[in-house]
Amino acid sequence: MIDKYPIKYINYYLSATLIVALIFSIAMGLSDTTSSFFVTARLIGAIALGIFVILHGFMEYGLVKLLLFCFIAFVISYAIESVSITTGLPFGQYHYTTKLGDRFGEVPFKIMLAYFFNGYLALQMAVVFLVKKSKKERKYNIVLIPFVASLLMVIWDICFEPIMSVVQENWIWEKTGLYFGVPLSNFLGWLVTTYLIFQIFYLLINKVGSKGQSSQSITYWLVIPIMYFIQGIPYLLYPFSQSTSLVIYTTQGIITLATMGVISLLCIIKIIRMYGKKL
Repeated sequence: MIDKYPIKYINYYLSATLIVALIFSIAMGLSDTTSSFFVTARLIGAIALGIFVILHGFMEYGLVKLLLFCFIAFVISYAIESVSITTGLPFGQYHYTTKLGDRFGEVPFKIMLAYFFNGYLALQMAVVFLVKKSKKERKYNIVLIPFVASLLMVIWDICFEPIMSVVQENWIWEKTGLYFGVPLSNFLGWLVTTYLIFQIFYLLINKVGSKGQSSQSITYWLVIPIMYFIQGIPYLLYPFSQSTSLVIYTTQGIITLATMGVISLLCIIKIIRMYGKKL
C-alpha cells in the first residue's frame, strides 16, 4: 500500500470512476443489447472499472504486486480456458464467438481482463469479510480469503452466465446443461480457476489481510462493494428493456438482487461497523 499519496485525492478519482461505471451500467441495462450504443456503453464501463482497479490496487499493493496479480490472472485464466475449450475440462466444452473482439489463441483478451478487474473486487471484498485482529486468526486468511474471493466470482458468473452465453451468444456451449443450457461444470471451472489465481497471488506476496483498513478512509473501502454491485446492474434492468428471452432475463435479475445485491450490502454494513458507523 502506498501511504504517502494523499488518500483524499485517490478517493475523488475512485468515486469519479465509480460514477462513470454506474452511469454506463445503467445505460447497458436499458439499451438494446444488439445495438452499437450497448457495445460503446460496455466499453466505457469496462474502462472505468479498469481505471478504478488500477488506482485502488496501486494504493493497496503497490505497482509491482498489482502487476503480479494481473500477470497471474492473465496466465491462469488463459491457460485453463484454453484447456477447457480443447478438452472440456474443467468448465465444459464451449467456444467463443467473435462478439468479444480480439483474442489470443481461442480466448478473447476481454476474458482475461474480466478475471483481473472483477477478481480484484472479489479479493478486496473477501478481505473485508474476513479481516481479523489477532495473529492466530489472521494466519488462516491466507487460504480463507482466496477461497471466499473465488466464491464471490462464482456468484458473479451465476448472475451473468446464461445472459452472456445462451442469450447474447458471446460464447456457445457445445454440450448444454441444466442451468438455462449452461453446464454445472462451468461453475466448478470458475471456482477452480479463480481460487488458483487468488491462492497463488497470496502465497507469493504472503499478504494475509489488508494493513490499510485501519488507516485508510471509509470511502476507500466502501467503493469496493459498490463497484462490485454496479457490475450486476445491467442484469437487474434487462427484464425491463428487452423484448425476448424474458424468462432468463427476469430470473437472472432476481438472482442478481438476491446474491450480488445482498452480499454487497453485507459488505457495506461490515465496513461501516469497522469504522464505528462514521461516514
